[in-house]
Amino acid sequence: MAFVEYPLPDDDRGSVVMVDLQGHTRTLTQEWEGIQGLAWSADGSEVWFTASAGQDWNRHVYGVTRSGKLRQVLEVPAPLYLEDIAPDGRVLLQRQDRSWEVELGQVGGETRELSWLSMMAPSSVSRDGRYVTITDYGVESYRVYLTPLDGTPSTLLGKGIAAGISPDNKWVAAILPSDTNKIQLLPTGIGQMKTVGAPSFRYSDADWSSDGSRLIVRASKSDDSIRWWLQNLDGAEPQPITPKGVDGLFLSVDHADYVCARGSEGIMKLYPVEGGEPKSISGVAADEQIIGGSNNSSVVYLSRLQTGISFDISRLNIASGRRQPFITVVPNYPAGIAGVGRPRFTSDEKYYVYSQTRSLSALYVASGLK
Repeated sequence: MAFVEYPLPDDDRGSVVMVDLQGHTRTLTQEWEGIQGLAWSADGSEVWFTASAGQDWNRHVYGVTRSGKLRQVLEVPAPLYLEDIAPDGRVLLQRQDRSWEVELGQVGGETRELSWLSMMAPSSVSRDGRYVTITDYGVESYRVYLTPLDGTPSTLLGKGIAAGISPDNKWVAAILPSDTNKIQLLPTGIGQMKTVGAPSFRYSDADWSSDGSRLIVRASKSDDSIRWWLQNLDGAEPQPITPKGVDGLFLSVDHADYVCARGSEGIMKLYPVEGGEPKSISGVAADEQIIGGSNNSSVVYLSRLQTGISFDISRLNIASGRRQPFITVVPNYPAGIAGVGRPRFTSDEKYYVYSQTRSLSALYVASGLK
């Protein structure tokens, strides 16, 4: 079986990998800047895929043999997506015109766009509600911006994928897609970049504890599955927050830090960052997810598992069990919207930031490709 392996969430940088029925894997290609779409060739001798080696975002069709011999099948000045290959050799291709947009909404008010380039996505909102971190995915190694919500100009902080903002707004955590064994700490003002990491760890996300003294990181150690860890800034060995194989979402509720995840028995739980037994949350249905929490109260935000382009969000008080509708997040201009990302709310619940993917495409059937 062939598949594309993506090292980082929400990022299409990856490689083609093959696995046999005994579970032995082999990486067949380099790591591409962007790779989407994969199918076996009609005669089964190659795996074909669409990928971009540079930053022009024009994905071409490539073929790779089971031994790793790579060749280019088709090059056109457009971002292609390989949908399927028929037994007679016809190839179904999609030409995509895609943009990633960052939106700022006011609860009960209007929405305006925060992004100014074509491939941008938000990561976190500062605890005081003044800033959002935004990643520009349209350049090599990506770029991290600190963007004020009041409309003043953004500040370019450095390379990487943006993560959390420190409580004092002086540092932003970031991860280089080409070096996931460490976390960069980028200063928002005067100062030098710092790095934090631990041997054999691969990081995919990072945020700050409420007191700003440590990092809460999403990472895998060696070949283990991803889980959440407490990382000291001195680079000491991280301490696990969630059990092996338990992924989730970092959030703060009522001035305490947790990782929220659904346990094996299907119950939503809050795993305290400081250690101790997890707290079960009642009133969360099987088809719902927790998308955030209020640092100033015992409220978490709930949404149905997304099936469309909108979020119907409710507020659940985990102390009293009281539940009430909050807001529906809907794009202003829905034409071409392929998905809406998880909203991030400011602590005063006046504003929220979210991403949306706009994709307009045309299908083509290509014959005679060899």
